[in-house]
Amino acid sequence: MTAALPVSVVVTGHGRPEALARSLSSLTRLSHENFEIVVVADGPGLHRLDRMPELFGRIRRVRFDQANVSAAR
Repeated sequence: MTAALPVSVVVTGHGRPEALARSLSSLTRLSHENFEIVVVADGPGLHRLDRMPELFGRIRRVRFDQANVSAAR
């Protein structure tokens, strides 16, 4: 069996920290072995991640306070 190709999952969030948390929680259940999660979110969204220990060490955080999903990506 060959190794899984690396994948980056970029999740953006602005003004909806609980929805962001639900999305990220579901990503922790992926069966793909070789992936990183990049979270691009505003302050409240990134602060919400501090209460999700299952994500510690599994995500990269980028603060982005504008309400512009295209620019966030």
